[in-house]
Amino acid sequence: MSSGPLSGPDVIDERAVSTTLGYALTLGITTLLVSGLLIVGGTFIQDQREDATRTEYRVVGQRMAADIGAADRLLATASEGGSVRVERALPDQVVGESYRMGIDRVDDTDRYRIRLRNGKESVVETVQVRSEAAVYDSGELAGDRVVIEGNAIVDEKLLVSPENEPFRYPAADENTIVVEAEAPTSVRPGTDDGAGREWVEFHDAAASGNTAITTVPNSSSGTGEGNVEDTTDGPRLDYPVEVPQSGTYCVFVRLREPPTDGDNSDSVHVGVDGNTPVTYGSDGLSVGSTETAWRWLHEVDGANEYPSVTFGSSGSHTLNLYMREDGTQVDKVALVHPTDGTCSDNEEPTGTGPEVG
Repeated sequence: MSSGPLSGPDVIDERAVSTTLGYALTLGITTLLVSGLLIVGGTFIQDQREDATRTEYRVVGQRMAADIGAADRLLATASEGGSVRVERALPDQVVGESYRMGIDRVDDTDRYRIRLRNGKESVVETVQVRSEAAVYDSGELAGDRVVIEGNAIVDEKLLVSPENEPFRYPAADENTIVVEAEAPTSVRPGTDDGAGREWVEFHDAAASGNTAITTVPNSSSGTGEGNVEDTTDGPRLDYPVEVPQSGTYCVFVRLREPPTDGDNSDSVHVGVDGNTPVTYGSDGLSVGSTETAWRWLHEVDGANEYPSVTFGSSGSHTLNLYMREDGTQVDKVALVHPTDGTCSDNEEPTGTGPEVG
């Protein structure tokens, strides 16, 4: 038996196993390294993309904030009856991706939050702005062109959709439409009888959003100069609304009379789409007493205890609010679709009522 070094097939087999194992280990380590680099690199690229998106959202939001501020300053200096319109062209996409933008009020203050987001909401950016006038959003916008409109009479501004569709108050829910009285989209003067009647905005801590409206001058005295009776001679406010479903809606108005008017400044008329108001009858929709606290009303001193309006179709319609007695103070109007088809106290809002849209 030879005692020399190993040779022959045994050595060849060992080398073959060693070479194969080394190749497999090298390939495995390389795969792990490449996979790690791809994961790290992909995450880095995604982070960079999101950072760039946030930066662009911030720029777009700041442009909108600047325009709202400009409109607010112009409204403050506009003559009575004047109007303001500011247009802003915005990018359709940010970092190659579409986005949405909305605006909402912060805790009933004069501060608003402009919110931009991508479709997956993986990137969200907000910019805040102050505005003395009310700002309403027509729902989330999709870039392109945004319009801010304002009317100095009622001191309000609206955002309308890029498709140039006019603002409409969205339904609060599937059965309810609510509008803030101080924010119509158009103001129509009443019959010119020399009285100079008009709706004006005023501050009140107990009103929804701390703001309500009244008609001046306050000359109501039962019948006579400050009372237009069952007519549409008083100044009219229009509120475009989105009706969630066709049918009958009960009319409720959050209203009060001034403390010193003694039941002479407590009534309005309500209608839809320019048709005859549904509140005709004796004293119109009114408090009917000397109570001076804000309250939701449905009483009409006549045959119709619960006034209601009927929409033949869902979609776009217009709510009309008319002065009946000047001096009357109005905060909100709510239209409620009764679940059982009959208007009753069950539909009447409480407190400051449902939130708008």
